[in-house]
Amino acid sequence: MKELDPHLFKIAEEAFRAMKANVKNQEIIISGISGSGKTEVAKLMLAYLANACNNFRYLDAGITTAEELFNEQISDSESDNGND
Repeated sequence: MKELDPHLFKIAEEAFRAMKANVKNQEIIISGISGSGKTEVAKLMLAYLANACNNFRYLDAGITTAEELFNEQISDSESDNGND
């Protein structure tokens, strides 16, 4: 039987549980080639985490950081591709 890749919501759930249990920040690295859906996966994971919290008390700092990092990555990518 073929082993399946982990599902994005399962990974988000495990990170959320670890964050609550250990009271420590968690990181999820999303990688892939251009056009593979990394941005959409990141958006879905953040939406899932926001919903899992029922409020933003756990995610306030994390979402700000994620948005800043995302914007930096987009800016860096555009610079690398000459799309300033």
